[in-house]
Amino acid sequence: MQGALPHPAVSRAAAVFVRNFLQDAATASGGDFIDAMIRMAITDANIRHLISDDAESRRFARFDQGVPDELRRPVSIHGVSTSLGMPFETVRRRVRRLTEADLCKLLPSGLIVTQEQLATEATRVLYDSTYRGVAELHASIAQYPPFADVRDTDGLPALDLSAPPVRIVARPALAYVLRYLESAAPVAGGMLDGIVFLFVSAANIQHLAAEGEPDGAPYEVVDDALRQRVAVFALSRTMGLPAETVRRRVSALIARGLCKRDHMGVYVPGDVLLSPPLVAHRASNLVSLQRLFAELRRAGLRFG
Repeated sequence: MQGALPHPAVSRAAAVFVRNFLQDAATASGGDFIDAMIRMAITDANIRHLISDDAESRRFARFDQGVPDELRRPVSIHGVSTSLGMPFETVRRRVRRLTEADLCKLLPSGLIVTQEQLATEATRVLYDSTYRGVAELHASIAQYPPFADVRDTDGLPALDLSAPPVRIVARPALAYVLRYLESAAPVAGGMLDGIVFLFVSAANIQHLAAEGEPDGAPYEVVDDALRQRVAVFALSRTMGLPAETVRRRVSALIARGLCKRDHMGVYVPGDVLLSPPLVAHRASNLVSLQRLFAELRRAGLRFG
């Protein structure tokens, strides 16, 4: 099992990327993480067929423009609740709120996020930050296997664009984030708990990006003493959630043994990261990362 794991630097970089993506997606969806997740799931279902492996359906993968509404495939509320593992009634209530806020549209055939609803300044900021984030993620992991040995022989000719192809990157990046959260779901036991767990974990190790990776064995887990603690108030401010909501979720994670708290704050201990569910998640994430950059290479993108 250990041989299937990525280098720890890869897992750390991925966690920070997903955390940043979720922050920006929440901002683009009115500041609510659950609303953002529902909107992400709808958008992904609408366009997934356009970036699949089938040559015919990939005709839109290299277009750096919005997908016309007539090409979007509507998804049912039940389909969204199933894909996110959320109660149907919760999704139904939130979809009603999203439609009232003009953040998605309910058609007789199902839900879509329209091209017009994505043509906002908040979405443009999300696309731009996602493009930068994917480029930074690639730079962070390119030296580690299996990414260090990747060649572009299976890709199309590189795109020659005067501006960064932000939409081309955003589509598979969105699918990657959803796969990441899906594989992490069994760890925390709930959508919001999983997001809080991710934010705690990312906060614990983000300083390593500036200070450099610790020396040690390839699959070393950073010692608990090196993990930067995070206060609940700081976490709630970063996530844009009420402090009481975050406190309850952190307390639930502590009760399940997924987090610990000391006088300096909250952290995810190393033994949790070595538990079978987290090991499985890291192995799954490695496959998802390879798929993300393979999709971008096939679209003609080159990083580095």
